[in-house]
Amino acid sequence: MSVAPLSWQAGSVDVKGVKIAYDVAGEDTAGTMLLIMGLATQCIFWPDEFCGALVERGYRVVRFDNRDIGLSGSVNRGVPVRITRDFLKSRIRLKIESNYTLFDMVGDTLGLLDHLAIDRAHVVGISLGGIIGQMLAADHPRRVRTLSLIMSHTNHSLFGAPHPRVLLAMGPPPAQATREEVIARNVSLFQTLGSPAYRRTDEELRHAFSVAYDRDHRTDGMERQTHALFATPCIDEMLGRIRAPTHVMHGLADLLVLPINAKRIAGRIPNARLTTFAGMGHDFPRALLPQWAQLIVDNAERPH
Repeated sequence: MSVAPLSWQAGSVDVKGVKIAYDVAGEDTAGTMLLIMGLATQCIFWPDEFCGALVERGYRVVRFDNRDIGLSGSVNRGVPVRITRDFLKSRIRLKIESNYTLFDMVGDTLGLLDHLAIDRAHVVGISLGGIIGQMLAADHPRRVRTLSLIMSHTNHSLFGAPHPRVLLAMGPPPAQATREEVIARNVSLFQTLGSPAYRRTDEELRHAFSVAYDRDHRTDGMERQTHALFATPCIDEMLGRIRAPTHVMHGLADLLVLPINAKRIAGRIPNARLTTFAGMGHDFPRALLPQWAQLIVDNAERPH
């Protein structure tokens, strides 16, 4: 994919006491694409070639750091985070006290839309960001023109669980880990999660995680985001309320969010479309980015 270099304009907004940092690129001639990133991942991981393809089609692109990651603010209300215990509690649907939930992260997203005077957006959510997108479309339908979901789920206690091999590889690095140890761990994890048919080199991943580490490194923020996911109930019952034209995209080799989740989402959102990709895991395969962009634009141009 060959696109012109992007010129990102950075900004931030205070949403109920939480700083949300964002970037904007492109002119709004076709509408705004709001990109919602996944768990513990900074907005700079949205590939520029993907964003550029949307800009070239006339869309303004807005990407942002969720709370507790990147250049956005930390949110610590003093609630202890016990990942292993509360992961198990979430599997049997017990109530979990947390510093915040995904409903609060939906509120951050609405605050950003208000700040940028975006009445309605084409929402693109990936992984955890896809859950936020579904919640936004269900509870605030007037703000979502179309919805595109990439490798996401509904936080179901059974279907939302990763493959056991991924669980073994996950978890925050030791508190005293060095920069190089954190980067090496992330490279190893993403090689486990990545697309077997579209492998990225260790060098490419190391560069990406080096840039991210130097931009922001907060293991406590990653833990609180994870805790928020555990503390948020399954959103299955919300999906029937979504009226925005929806396209669900998922890799058949995804070990973090199993492909059955895509079928469940597409079956519950009225008139949703589903596209699956052989050999795609839980990452951003460069070879598939042109197809991702085209499917998202096609969805944006559906009648609504």
